[in-house]
Amino acid sequence: MPAVTTRKDPYAEVLLNLPARPLDRPFHYCVPEELDQDAVPGVRVKVPFSGRTVEGIVLRRMNSAEVDSVKPLIDVLDKETLISPQLMSLAMWMAEYYLCTRAEALRCVLPTGVRWENDEIIELIRDAAKGPQWDQIRHSSPAMMRVLRILLKESPISRKKLERMMKSGSLASILRQLESEQWIVRTDKAHEGVKPKSQRFALLTNTGKEAASSGLLRRRAPRQSQVLELLVSHGGSLSETTIRTHLGITGDLFKRLEDKGYITRQDEEIQRDPYAGYNFEKSQDLCLNQEQDLALRQIEQRIQSGESHSFLLHGVTGSGKTEVYLQAIRFARSLDLQAIVLVPEIALTPQTVERFKSRFGEEVAVLHSRLSAGERYDQWRRIRSGEASVVVGARSALFAPFTRLGLIIIDEEHETSYKQSENPKYHARDTAWMRCRLENAVLVLGSATPSLETYYKAEQGQITKLTLPERVTGETLPKVTIVDMREELKAGNRNPFSRVLQERIRATLAEGRQSIIFLNRRGFSTFVLCRECGLVLRCPHCDVSLTYHAGSRQLVCHYCQYTQACPDLCPQCKSHHIRYFGIGTERVEEEAKKLFPDLRVLRMDMDTTGRKGDHERILAQFRSHKADMLVGTQMIAKGLDFENVTLVGVITADTALNFPDYVSAERTFQLMTQVAGRAGRGEYPGDVVIQTYAPDHYSIELSKNHDYNGFYTEEMQYRSQLRYPPLSKVVSVLIWGPNEKAVIATAEQMARLIESAIPSAEEFHLMGPVPALMSRIKKNYRWQMHLLGYGGIHPAEIFRDHLQEMYQMAKQAGTHVSLDVDPIGMA
Repeated sequence: MPAVTTRKDPYAEVLLNLPARPLDRPFHYCVPEELDQDAVPGVRVKVPFSGRTVEGIVLRRMNSAEVDSVKPLIDVLDKETLISPQLMSLAMWMAEYYLCTRAEALRCVLPTGVRWENDEIIELIRDAAKGPQWDQIRHSSPAMMRVLRILLKESPISRKKLERMMKSGSLASILRQLESEQWIVRTDKAHEGVKPKSQRFALLTNTGKEAASSGLLRRRAPRQSQVLELLVSHGGSLSETTIRTHLGITGDLFKRLEDKGYITRQDEEIQRDPYAGYNFEKSQDLCLNQEQDLALRQIEQRIQSGESHSFLLHGVTGSGKTEVYLQAIRFARSLDLQAIVLVPEIALTPQTVERFKSRFGEEVAVLHSRLSAGERYDQWRRIRSGEASVVVGARSALFAPFTRLGLIIIDEEHETSYKQSENPKYHARDTAWMRCRLENAVLVLGSATPSLETYYKAEQGQITKLTLPERVTGETLPKVTIVDMREELKAGNRNPFSRVLQERIRATLAEGRQSIIFLNRRGFSTFVLCRECGLVLRCPHCDVSLTYHAGSRQLVCHYCQYTQACPDLCPQCKSHHIRYFGIGTERVEEEAKKLFPDLRVLRMDMDTTGRKGDHERILAQFRSHKADMLVGTQMIAKGLDFENVTLVGVITADTALNFPDYVSAERTFQLMTQVAGRAGRGEYPGDVVIQTYAPDHYSIELSKNHDYNGFYTEEMQYRSQLRYPPLSKVVSVLIWGPNEKAVIATAEQMARLIESAIPSAEEFHLMGPVPALMSRIKKNYRWQMHLLGYGGIHPAEIFRDHLQEMYQMAKQAGTHVSLDVDPIGMA
């Protein structure tokens, strides 16, 4: 008898893409023989689950299952593995550490364009609605009747749309009952993601060449003849789009030429390259100074060792950190290792991309949110195929599908944009640290103003600190002048520009130099007030005042995008005394033009950069000196390097300082130092004017001398007194919903649960619950609490065993709950 062979690992452990937290665990399925070669870890599969078909991801293959009755996989959706074992491990760590579901974490590591979504189409069986059972079901629950009424009007309908129309309540049990009683049919809805882009080409055959050369077609079929002659002149191959554009013909003509055997037609894949129109000139490695060389040698030694290690590269603005990055990448590439470079989204300009493209050419792939989905997908495929070995991008570029990763660099590591605001609420810095540990790679964190968390780790010896104390040009850091705006008011100057700043702008303009004016508020005025009755015009959906935009004469809520026309009369007392208070970028631009009629001004904020390409257009105009002044928000505070900019003005340094959060002083110091660093980066010395109503605050005083060490010492004294991070770990809890009483009750119930789970009052402290700083957004009331941990146990451990209970509490009360591990503030 022939030997009986058994397949190795005939079972698959599958994570389903379902939103319910109780289902956030692996399920076992058997793998049919015809799918055996394709159902590998990291691919998406279709599986049966609870009477429907859903998508899942294979986590691993197994030779046994933990349950007796195992259903088979239905299909494998991917031709190749989408998630490497290393990224799979990283996603599982993220789910564990950031208290999110595994499905949410896996969405981060899936390529852009692959839509991992589940939905279904629900269709009413019309015969059932006509039959006698209609009278019987009319006595069912109000929720079931609501579903049936919706289906009578709108069937078929997607489940997600039905859930939105129902607004509240669970559909699962209702749909199961309706399906079992044959009222509805439920079918899986496929979501097609982005696909490779192809272009159809016309290829000249030998018969076509003969017809073109003989000229027989010119008289009886002149259009066909033109196509053949154009193909001959271009080597026998052209895209049909090019031919149509050139000759103005229709697609029917190509079909006729193909039928006659003159051409063949085939589709060829083309890459969507977001930088196809740019010309990046090749650059060479620069000569390093002593401090740069020492830093690079230490990084290279760690890359060579093949062991995970972390560095802080602390260098003043203009100290040449980028050149150290570039040469570290060069070394990694010499060992056939790959590299990821993260920069803040707002700093990811063509100027930044050029630094890496000019050094490494086609090896560089770029990933950021301003690319189209198709462009991001094609960049991902270049990375996956090995065509690109260096990735430059924003936060999500951290998950580039490299398999030989040797180096991760995070520039401006202190930036708050590295923290994701929705689930999973990961921080790129900490997640990069874990990826480096999993893949034995080196992590370099660079900044002129490191986060206190990172600098504290360096001081404690947990990471290696490398220092670049001087600018590579040998130039001194820009001179900083602090202007007390209280004195300006006493002197009768109510203009946004102090007298000192006005003088410096005139001098800069006379010298043919450029200036950057920074203000961290967009719009014309920050609020509108009636001076008769004191009414401040507020958003009806959010606990925030409306911002006036002069260009559109609209009042705008920057949280929910509510807009209304600016009234001529007070809505409350009908007075004409409506006044505009506060200063926005729009007003600064207008005042600059009034003060300096010959000044050419560009404005860069969320209002002027709404369309794709707006960032690049504005910066290109400024670089080519088509403007003398650039007015903007945080997006101009970092990453920009203009040799002709010698003056930087900060309209008010108090915006971040007055924010009610323990990180406000740190944010202020970082922002002032970073924006000041935009001045004097060429051969001309820099000049910085910082306007403030709090000139004696240590964050302002110390930024004058670019004194990070002094600021760190001062700020750590404050943090030590209150035991705030980095001396503690924090988990923040936000509860929100449309019913204020329900939100408060849920918050108090959760607080009791957390307090009962705390093992020691000395190691943990619960702050709250209290109303959130923004106590109402989009018609939802918001309460929050924070659990601080001081010992070896991270406060996330307290929540891990009670997550299901907390989400159930919120669901029963008609509210929502969200947890944030290691938040970047507590406001």
